[in-house]
Amino acid sequence: MNTKIVGALMLSVPWLALAPAQRAHADAIDDTFWLAVKQKGMVPQMFDEESQAVNSGHMVCADFRSGSPTFDDEGLRIAGMYGVGVEQGKEFVGLAIGSYCPEQIHPAPGPNACGCDRRQGRL
Repeated sequence: MNTKIVGALMLSVPWLALAPAQRAHADAIDDTFWLAVKQKGMVPQMFDEESQAVNSGHMVCADFRSGSPTFDDEGLRIAGMYGVGVEQGKEFVGLAIGSYCPEQIHPAPGPNACGCDRRQGRL
């Protein structure tokens, strides 16, 4: 047997063995995301099919990873795209970030960023 073919087969076998596990993980995330979208009343108002919502969720994260939008801008864009209110657009963006790009969630800077001061009794 040709050594190039054998080498190619050996390289492809581990990838093929991992592919079902990776897809199953993606399916679980997609299913959870779709359930959240439905629970928030975005079906059928925004989406008729799971694939539409999932693709839009991934698109939101791609936008953030490119470094272009702010959260508000992305919410406004989603709202305009689907003909819903800005708050619902932002809610979808939040769901997408939580499911597909949690690395985009940044904690508030500093130890007391909320302006809270427990010593003065203010929260």
